[in-house]
Amino acid sequence: MKWIGRYRVMKLLGQGGMGRIYKVFRPELGRVMALKLLKPEQLQEDLWGAEELRRLFFQEVRIMGGLDHENVAAVLDLGEAEGRPFAVLEYYCLNLGTLIGETYRMEAPTRRLMPEKAIDYAQQALNGLGRLHHAGIVHRDVKPYNLMVTRDDCIKLIDFGLSRLRGERPPRRPKGAIIGSPYYAAPEQESHPDQAGPQADLFSLAVLFYRLLTGSLPDEGLKALEGETFYSQAWSDFFRKALSQEPSRRYADAWEMHEALQQLKESWRETRDRACKLSQGGLHREAHEAPSTPPRSRPMRTGPVKMVPFPGLTDLYQPAVYQPNAFRRRGESCLEDRSSGLIWLVKAPPLALSWEEAWSYAASLSEEPGNQAEPWRLPTVEELLTLLQPRFRPEDFCVPAVLGGQKRCLWSADERTCSAAWFVDAENGSVLWQDKTCAFWVLPVRSGQESSDRA
Repeated sequence: MKWIGRYRVMKLLGQGGMGRIYKVFRPELGRVMALKLLKPEQLQEDLWGAEELRRLFFQEVRIMGGLDHENVAAVLDLGEAEGRPFAVLEYYCLNLGTLIGETYRMEAPTRRLMPEKAIDYAQQALNGLGRLHHAGIVHRDVKPYNLMVTRDDCIKLIDFGLSRLRGERPPRRPKGAIIGSPYYAAPEQESHPDQAGPQADLFSLAVLFYRLLTGSLPDEGLKALEGETFYSQAWSDFFRKALSQEPSRRYADAWEMHEALQQLKESWRETRDRACKLSQGGLHREAHEAPSTPPRSRPMRTGPVKMVPFPGLTDLYQPAVYQPNAFRRRGESCLEDRSSGLIWLVKAPPLALSWEEAWSYAASLSEEPGNQAEPWRLPTVEELLTLLQPRFRPEDFCVPAVLGGQKRCLWSADERTCSAAWFVDAENGSVLWQDKTCAFWVLPVRSGQESSDRA
């Protein structure tokens, strides 16, 4: 067991040239947190110098500690262990990079978010950036992995290691050192990083927003956007301004860009409502016979495999084909899907639990008096996939979501390793894995057939 000060290390979350991020546990508080330890690689220390790296580390902590905003992650503690400073931060299981599936091959396609959800995340990020800019701080590294997502869908800005303070003396920067992330950094930030202002952050946010909407980067104009069914001239006008090569031609500040996004949100809603009127109720899900092969019900452990471990998924871990549903009410709290033969306890208490707690909770549910059906249990990935429906085109929203927008991240019964399990992002329609200590929602299931074995 390894300790850093008063914190027990649970696992390594990530590492880079400047240090490492650990998931830690504070026994006295019974709380899981994230700990950032300054432990630079030798090359970085040779380039920057140990004292300069130490100064930048404490500058980052001061920036985060001095801001009190719902869209900026909070610093909880500061300390030193074996001569190395560390900062303790709020811990969140998800970030936008994970949700969209961005990898080190940043030019590769990523998962898209629903238009209104993408706008909401971008507006929250702008609220945080607006607070930073008001304090004279330029983030300079806005990208998906630096936007954490809480269980309540709140965006939290993190990683201020590259931030620049207004009036600050430019640090001694190694020749050729890049400030920011490829594809996201504004042109002026790449050429003159010490002169980049708030408009550089707004440019990066516009790139991120484009990726959330289309699953691609705007490196070849707006072609991917023009293929979307919600596209209108207003969207092109927004991105042409937000992605201008000249900072002075972009939005003046985060608040102006926030208002422009609000107008896009209203445009999206008008397009959606118009599509639903044209459908005239023709998009109701029709009843279908149950598949010849029922979804697997026995839990499995996949291991850290490189290939997609579940059938029917694309390389982005989303359904290749969506299964129609045929729901009917079973009492006040259950929905039966006659297509899959599954009964879902949709009115279960709104509890976000760890994977182990989710197992115990599902097993503890008592059966209805006189009911001979199998007991409630955690669903497998394949069973959860039967609930997913496409939610990208305006007409897709004419049919209400099965879960009504609640219980977004749902634990499955399937494990990846002894410490990680698979879950389904029911809102964005994808399968992901995460540490078992994360708190996600539980949607108990059972077969609609008595004593059915869904092996």
